[in-house]
This record gives sequence, structure tokens and C-alpha cells, in this order.
Amino acid sequence: MRSIRRFWASLAILSGVMAAAQQTDLRLVLKVPDAVAVDGLPEVGYYILAADNVVYRYSKADSGLQFVGRFALEAPGTNGIDLTFVRDNKQDTIVVTQWTDKLHLGFVNRYSPEGTLIGSWPTLRHIPTGVDYDPTSHRVYFATADSNELYAADLHGGSPHQVCEIRGAVQIGPIALDFDRHLIYAADREGALFVVDLQSKKVTRLSPSFGLASALRFDGKNRKLYVADNVQKKIYAVDLSTQSNRLIVDSAQITSPSGLAPGPEDTLLVTDRKSGDVYLAKLEALGPNQAFKRKAAAKKSR
Repeated sequence: MRSIRRFWASLAILSGVMAAAQQTDLRLVLKVPDAVAVDGLPEVGYYILAADNVVYRYSKADSGLQFVGRFALEAPGTNGIDLTFVRDNKQDTIVVTQWTDKLHLGFVNRYSPEGTLIGSWPTLRHIPTGVDYDPTSHRVYFATADSNELYAADLHGGSPHQVCEIRGAVQIGPIALDFDRHLIYAADREGALFVVDLQSKKVTRLSPSFGLASALRFDGKNRKLYVADNVQKKIYAVDLSTQSNRLIVDSAQITSPSGLAPGPEDTLLVTDRKSGDVYLAKLEALGPNQAFKRKAAAKKSR
């Protein structure tokens, strides 16, 4: 009887391993210790924010991704929280949300690829968290964890202005922008998912919930939202037309997913903070994925 039980137990474990292997196709492409966020485009390269407040820059190369350089964030004593890649009038820049506990001050800073500070929006005593860029309006959007508000700032000047409060949220974290439909998706500390209509300012809580969403990435073509769950240690795809979520990355290699960015063709770039690994995850099971290419084209045209 024990041998039969052992057989079934072994078979169950093997089946689980095989299922995970079939579901996830990961390829290790980089090592960046303590990576907390990533953004960029496959044809341009990527910027990875690390917990030591250094931004690492990688460019496209024949062999994959090539290290180009790094720079430390301005405003010593602040902690980098999130970043977004901006392409405006063919000029590439990076926008980073930063916060200092000691002074209780927040900043949304814009840097050149070499690390020169070229713009800064103070958030005063609000803690800035998730950030994203709209190439059609030239606006930077960011959320605040302490007040659960959404703000917008014109890339070319002016102070940030409040868009709305995300009522019902508990410490808003990452956000993701659908600039075609004028929507912003946001996740809070308790794993709840919200959508904000930027025109009507209406806030709606969506059905799916997670352990703790550490990163969001929007796919406009397929109307899917990719969610990195730091508690479940998995990556999900939320079908926004049905509000159903599907597991797309389930692997023992992923121990602390922290960032998501569009990869080449049908892939997703995933940073793992605990291991320092950066992976490319294939998304073939979801069908053709042209949204990232369209987003890249939109950014290029600006």
C-alpha cells in the first residue's frame, strides 16, 4: 500500500513539474541584483532600477542585451520606487518615482540615458509609487501610496495636478496605462485591481485579485493586463473583456517577480529581485501579441 501511495505521490509531483515546464518557457538573459523595476523597448534597450538606487542601461545587441552603463539617482537619501521609459520627439529619457523616509519628501524625476537630471516634480509629502507615460498627450502619470491618488504632469513643464482619488484602495502601487482608451489600471497593497477612466474620472474595482501585485504591464492589442504577483511568485494575464485571469508564468525560477517589460516578438521581460535574474518569458500560448509593437510605434512617432 505504501509503495502505491508513493507511486501516486511521485506521479503527482512529476505531473506538476511537467505542467509547469509546459506552461513556462523562460530564458535567462541578464543578472541584475535587487532589481525593483524595468522598462524599455526591444529595439531600443532596457533600463533596470535596482534597490541600491542605481539605474542600469542595456541596449540591443546581436547576442541579446549588452550593458551600456549605469547611473545613481539624484537626491541622496531617496529610494527609487518605479520607472518608466519615455520617448518624446525622438529623445529618450527615464522617469523615476523617488521617496525619502527621513525627510518625508517625494519626487518624480526625469533623467537622460546618461543620468543627467533634466526635470523634477516634487510630490511634497505624498509617496509616489507606480508611474507610466502617455505618448499621445505627453503626460506622465503617477500614483501615491499614502493618499491613493492619481496625478498627471506635462512632460514639458508645469506642476503635477490631481486626476482623481482611487477610493477603496489601500496603498496604491504599480499602474499601467491604456492610452488608446484613456484608462489607467492600478493595484493596491491588498492585491485589489482598479481601473480609472481618465475622461470621466470614474473608478471601478475589477473582479480579479492577487496576493501582492508588484508590477503591471498593459497589452492593448489583446486587451490583457499582465500582473506580477510577488506573494504567489507567478505572472498572470488578466483578460480585460471578461475580467478573468490566467496563469502564464509558473516556475520555481521565479522567486520574487518585481518588473515587467515588453520583450521581442511574443515575449515578456521579467525581473526577479531576490535572485537577481532577468528572464524572457514566451507568451505564445496567448496568441499573436502585437500590442507592444504598436506601443513602440506610437512612441517612435512622437
